[in-house]
Amino acid sequence: MEVVHILLQNFAQHLAAQNASASTVKNYLADINLFFRYLKNHDRPVSLLTLPHQLSGSNIFSYHQYLISNFPPPTVKRRISSLNKFTSFIIPIAKPRFNYRFALFILLTISLSIIGGFVASLVLP
Repeated sequence: MEVVHILLQNFAQHLAAQNASASTVKNYLADINLFFRYLKNHDRPVSLLTLPHQLSGSNIFSYHQYLISNFPPPTVKRRISSLNKFTSFIIPIAKPRFNYRFALFILLTISLSIIGGFVASLVLP
């Protein structure tokens, strides 16, 4: 399972736990998927190692410029708001203590990748 899919699943669960409606969750996921497609189309694919850099100010700024030139202002505002919500979920801001949930997520993602590679090496000649 690729990193983006896992991230979006966790984000959707987070939103649902906050009592977000199904349509709100759907809109957030669509907006975040558009951001990831934008990055991929500009030769900046997302992986576990590149995610913090992809969520940097320069990438978000260039994405914002893209949105402004292609969508009406209310759509731009919603998509940036969705991205901000996602970013605060992925990289918690102003939390001085260790984020166990995020560390566990990273550990599980790495473990699944290693196990998947091992299984693939056994199955494929």
